[in-house]
Amino acid sequence: MVKARLSLLAALGVAACGIDLPEEALLEGPRVLAVRIVPEESEDARPSAALAPGTPASTETLIVDDLGPHDPSSMSALWVACPLGAGRPAFSCLQEAVPVDRDALPACPEGDDPTQPLPAPCILSEAIEPNFTVPAFEEALSGARLELTLVLALDSHDDVDACADALFRGDYDTPEGCIYTSYALTLTGLEQPGNRHPAPGVITASAGGEPVDLVSGTTFSVPQGQNVTLAYVPTNEDTESYEVPVNNGTSFQTLVEEPSARWFRTGGEFVADGPLAFTGDVEVALPDEGIRVYAVLRDGRGGVGWWWADLVPE
Repeated sequence: MVKARLSLLAALGVAACGIDLPEEALLEGPRVLAVRIVPEESEDARPSAALAPGTPASTETLIVDDLGPHDPSSMSALWVACPLGAGRPAFSCLQEAVPVDRDALPACPEGDDPTQPLPAPCILSEAIEPNFTVPAFEEALSGARLELTLVLALDSHDDVDACADALFRGDYDTPEGCIYTSYALTLTGLEQPGNRHPAPGVITASAGGEPVDLVSGTTFSVPQGQNVTLAYVPTNEDTESYEVPVNNGTSFQTLVEEPSARWFRTGGEFVADGPLAFTGDVEVALPDEGIRVYAVLRDGRGGVGWWWADLVPE
């Protein structure tokens, strides 16, 4: 039961507080909506999502609360790395290691020797968005990924120690003000074509009129009393083709990505039924003060992107 709760917290990136989970699409407090790893200093709108060991990399996070972006200076953080076997979900490597003594965890090696194992787990960084070199390790040669787990402590804690220690002990009830999330970085060879993170594609908003394309970070004015319909359409560049082995690896099948959007909001409501009403196209009813909406884009292969806009009644 301990591991089940931790796994859920890691997947959703919600604050641990020992109460029922809120509506997932409604932002009522600090949340990690998305994490991705990109090549260091990349300015590409669609940076590589699969990196070769030895690549200098940067960490990007989408951390928000009910007012919008959350101030990183109000948090302390810890990143933990772990080798993740092929086909296994993020967080399963660290989950299997707990309970573990944090003081006994080594720093992740920075070497480029692919014949050496990667400690499972190891401490990668204490920065919220660290730069690091993707480690080379023995398991990567057999298709392993790099599991990266982020432990965040909000300003209710002086540092991240209480949150990290609870996680490493395998506590069922983690302290209030702690956030956990995990990401699986796909590893690739230097000469192999890699997946790319999706760009926002074309996101439109309409409120009783023709749809309008919205660039991330813009404001959309809404006539009083009107609901807003938001729609996401990936571009051809966002739908990459890729090959998967079939017939026990004797041949390959070509597939095409189908990126999807998941929506989040700081207020109002989605006018739809069902638990997955925040996926696909959504209709939003606005409060008088307006809201901020986020779209988290995923390509199903580890690629992640995001977009946001303010919806303001006229």
